[in-house]
Amino acid sequence: MKYEQLAKDILSNVGGSENVEGLIHCYTRLRFTLKDQTKANKEAIENLKGVSAVMISGGQFQVVIGNQVSEVYDAVVSVGNIKVAKEDNSEEKAEKKGSFVDVISGIFLPVIGTMCACGMIKGLVALLVFFGAFTDKSTTYTILQGIGDSVFYYLPVFLGFTAAKRFGGNPFTGMVMGASMVYPNILALATAKPIMTLFGGTIFKASATATLAGIPVVAMDYNSTVFPVIIAVFFAVKLEKAINKKTPAVLKSFFAPFITLLIMLPLTFIVIGPIVSILSNLVANGLQSFFGFNVIIASMVFGIVWQILIMFGLHGMIFPLIFMNLGMYGYDFIFPGAFAASFTQVAACVALAMLEKNEEKKSISISSAISALFGITEPAIYGVTLPNKKAFIASVISSGIGGLIIGIFNVKMYVMGGMGIVGIINYINPKTGSIEGTPYAVLAAVVSMVICFTITYIWNKKQPTKTVTITTEKNTIYAPIKGQVRPLDQCSDATFASGVMGQGVMIIPEEGVVKAPSNGRIETIFPTGHAVGMTTEDGIELLIHVGLDTVELNGKHFTALKKDGDTVVAGEPIIQFDIRGIKKDGYRTETPVIITNADDYSKVTPVSFDLLDAMKPLMKVENK
Repeated sequence: MKYEQLAKDILSNVGGSENVEGLIHCYTRLRFTLKDQTKANKEAIENLKGVSAVMISGGQFQVVIGNQVSEVYDAVVSVGNIKVAKEDNSEEKAEKKGSFVDVISGIFLPVIGTMCACGMIKGLVALLVFFGAFTDKSTTYTILQGIGDSVFYYLPVFLGFTAAKRFGGNPFTGMVMGASMVYPNILALATAKPIMTLFGGTIFKASATATLAGIPVVAMDYNSTVFPVIIAVFFAVKLEKAINKKTPAVLKSFFAPFITLLIMLPLTFIVIGPIVSILSNLVANGLQSFFGFNVIIASMVFGIVWQILIMFGLHGMIFPLIFMNLGMYGYDFIFPGAFAASFTQVAACVALAMLEKNEEKKSISISSAISALFGITEPAIYGVTLPNKKAFIASVISSGIGGLIIGIFNVKMYVMGGMGIVGIINYINPKTGSIEGTPYAVLAAVVSMVICFTITYIWNKKQPTKTVTITTEKNTIYAPIKGQVRPLDQCSDATFASGVMGQGVMIIPEEGVVKAPSNGRIETIFPTGHAVGMTTEDGIELLIHVGLDTVELNGKHFTALKKDGDTVVAGEPIIQFDIRGIKKDGYRTETPVIITNADDYSKVTPVSFDLLDAMKPLMKVENK
């Protein structure tokens, strides 16, 4: 199994399989529900190769993996023998379901992928109609459009299933509730002739078009709706659980669903559905008014905050609003503001890849850029731009500018398809075939990418360190780093302090650049970039080891500027390193500078134990 070891390491650090109460995954994250989160070692998991980050949000312990999440999920389930299909209907577990954001995410995440796939089909159909492949009167159009529309038209059925499962109830009861709400004959009542008016003269004025046992019914069009079925299923699960407690085991399989449907569906059509629909309309109209008041500012703000919502795992709460708008208006005006976000992550990753000297880090940046290009931004955010900070800030700023452009041209999204480059078709109107907003969406993406790339590149481009030509003296080693010089025997590492590696000194760095301490040849740059071995033109063999035990950082905070076999002149930069980052990760920065062939000389003499600037005389040797 490819990810077996990673799965074992993750399980070990979340407190073992016995601490896992539930496990699901989304596009990029393993989402654990743990019995005791204090048993989880967040830092240890973050340091695992293959893990981008760990977030604790909405009661979930979220391990960000990236594009391989489904394979890692399968490995974790297999290794940990986790029974993910097990149903738990206890009240106690229902109370542990987490926050509102957690609940909403849990309901939508299982169906988001299918919705995006169908949205892409709708966008593709609109594109083919636009280019004349077939007309909107053809049977080809009818069939393909029906495939694309299916999940949206029958959305209450899907949400009824996932909501019931999320609330700990019978998912098929939830499914029947959703199906009843979009049953054609019941939907037809929404357009029937009104038989009476209710709440006339108020904002809740509604027309009843039917009666149920003599009670007026305000029939609504529930296809493509979101909240009515979720609220109805929530109460249905409560009722079904209560009935199950009083029902003999032999009757449970049908009696509880029978009573629940018989009570809850009439209540849904008479009370819950109309009330929640009216409130949903008020929310939707409020959002539209807010965006209508100043769509430019609103879109810009949303462009800025979208990646921050992703960072904290809160972006799932936006999807219900998007689908509500698509169902009510046939378009969404919220999500277009964040369209450029994927592309700014691409630009930031490419800029960092161009600047990166470390091949492994460069590879991570490039693969994250490709992932972000197709709308999966978590690997880029957690693995590349957020650790860099400057790149993440550049991406957020540039995304806001993209939102500004979207707002200026009032771009609307007509389907919820894929994101990133495949999301361009979301802006083609499938009803009219119009691509009016598409060029502006592309413009926003391109402008944002250019700005983000430029800012990231400039902010991260290190000013070339001027190599000053130094007149070197024979058998003299110059300070490779600015810092406080100490005797080697004061080093915290016993091996270095004992002199077994050779004679020399220790420097406590004040600048994060290692320079060539003499003219010579690089023999070895360690793959992790934390140490370098070189031979001077006088034959002195040197080891410069930045920090203690820093090999464990696996290259983090280090950038090698040279490679094995390079010829260098005194003062030429060899390694760059982040002093603050090394200390923050709990490592000492004491840097031994050792002459490893000291036995070839009669004497090794430190010049000074004081604060030295780089390239000041550090040690002298005398030939035998």
